[in-house]
Amino acid sequence: MNPFRVLGITVDASRMEVERAGQKLLAQLEIGAMSAKYVGEGEQRVQRTPEMVRAAVTALRDPDARIEAELVALATECVLPPVAGVSIWDELGLGFTRPK
Repeated sequence: MNPFRVLGITVDASRMEVERAGQKLLAQLEIGAMSAKYVGEGEQRVQRTPEMVRAAVTALRDPDARIEAELVALATECVLPPVAGVSIWDELGLGFTRPK
Protein backbone atom coordinates (compact mmCIF):
# COMPACT_ATOMS: atom_id res chain seq x y z
CA MET A 1 0.00 0.00 0.00
CA ASN A 2 1.17 3.50 -0.79
CA PRO A 3 2.96 5.17 2.15
CA PHE A 4 0.96 8.38 1.69
CA ARG A 5 -2.29 6.44 2.08
CA VAL A 6 -0.98 4.59 5.12
CA LEU A 7 -0.14 7.87 6.84
CA GLY A 8 -3.24 9.69 5.59
CA ILE A 9 -1.30 12.59 4.09
CA THR A 10 -1.03 14.20 0.67
CA VAL A 11 1.94 13.92 -1.68
CA ASP A 12 2.93 17.54 -1.02
CA ALA A 13 3.42 16.90 2.72
CA SER A 14 6.71 18.15 4.10
CA ARG A 15 9.21 15.90 5.83
CA MET A 16 8.07 17.27 9.18
CA GLU A 17 4.42 16.50 8.36
CA VAL A 18 5.41 12.93 7.47
CA GLU A 19 7.13 12.51 10.83
CA ARG A 20 4.21 14.04 12.73
CA ALA A 21 1.65 11.85 10.96
CA GLY A 22 3.70 8.76 11.74
CA GLN A 23 4.09 9.68 15.41
CA LYS A 24 0.41 10.54 15.72
CA LEU A 25 -0.71 7.25 14.18
CA LEU A 26 1.69 5.22 16.32
CA ALA A 27 0.35 6.92 19.45
CA GLN A 28 -3.25 6.34 18.38
CA LEU A 29 -2.58 2.69 17.61
CA GLU A 30 -0.91 2.31 21.01
CA ILE A 31 -4.05 3.43 22.82
CA GLY A 32 -6.36 1.52 20.47
CA ALA A 33 -8.09 4.47 18.80
CA MET A 34 -10.60 3.25 16.22
CA SER A 35 -9.85 6.21 13.92
CA ALA A 36 -6.31 4.91 13.36
CA LYS A 37 -7.13 1.23 13.09
CA TYR A 38 -8.01 1.02 9.39
CA VAL A 39 -6.83 2.58 6.15
CA GLY A 40 -8.79 2.62 2.90
CA GLU A 41 -12.47 2.24 2.21
CA GLY A 42 -14.85 -0.53 1.26
CA GLU A 43 -13.23 -3.73 0.06
CA GLN A 44 -9.81 -2.06 0.01
CA ARG A 45 -9.97 -1.46 3.76
CA VAL A 46 -6.86 -2.78 5.48
CA GLN A 47 -6.00 -2.92 9.16
CA ARG A 48 -3.20 -0.47 9.94
CA THR A 49 -0.38 -1.84 12.08
CA PRO A 50 2.53 -0.08 13.80
CA GLU A 51 4.92 -1.93 11.47
CA MET A 52 3.03 -0.60 8.45
CA VAL A 53 3.24 2.97 9.78
CA ARG A 54 6.97 2.67 10.53
CA ALA A 55 7.60 1.24 7.04
CA ALA A 56 5.67 4.11 5.44
CA VAL A 57 7.66 6.75 7.36
CA THR A 58 10.93 4.99 6.49
CA ALA A 59 9.96 4.84 2.81
CA LEU A 60 9.12 8.55 2.71
CA ARG A 61 12.44 9.44 4.35
CA ASP A 62 14.28 7.89 1.38
CA PRO A 63 14.25 10.39 -1.54
CA ASP A 64 14.11 7.72 -4.25
CA ALA A 65 11.33 5.75 -2.55
CA ARG A 66 9.40 8.96 -1.94
CA ILE A 67 9.51 9.93 -5.61
CA GLU A 68 8.28 6.48 -6.55
CA ALA A 69 5.44 6.71 -4.00
CA GLU A 70 4.51 10.18 -5.28
CA LEU A 71 4.34 8.93 -8.87
CA VAL A 72 2.16 5.99 -7.90
CA ALA A 73 -0.11 8.21 -5.79
CA LEU A 74 -0.51 10.74 -8.60
CA ALA A 75 -0.94 8.20 -11.40
CA THR A 76 -4.33 7.94 -13.01
CA GLU A 77 -5.80 4.85 -14.52
CA CYS A 78 -5.23 4.56 -18.26
CA VAL A 79 -8.38 3.63 -20.19
CA LEU A 80 -7.56 2.05 -23.53
CA PRO A 81 -10.01 2.19 -26.44
CA PRO A 82 -11.53 -0.96 -27.93
CA VAL A 83 -9.20 -2.81 -30.31
CA ALA A 84 -11.49 -3.04 -33.36
CA GLY A 85 -11.38 0.01 -35.63
CA VAL A 86 -8.90 2.18 -33.73
CA SER A 87 -5.98 4.08 -35.15
CA ILE A 88 -2.36 3.27 -34.37
CA TRP A 89 -2.18 6.39 -32.18
CA ASP A 90 -5.03 5.11 -30.03
CA GLU A 91 -3.35 1.71 -29.73
CA LEU A 92 -0.22 3.25 -28.28
CA GLY A 93 -2.16 4.07 -25.11
CA LEU A 94 0.01 6.96 -23.96
CA GLY A 95 -2.17 7.69 -20.97
CA PHE A 96 -4.90 9.48 -22.87
CA THR A 97 -8.51 8.40 -22.68
CA ARG A 98 -10.92 8.58 -25.54
CA PRO A 99 -13.47 11.39 -25.06
CA LYS A 100 -17.06 10.23 -24.64
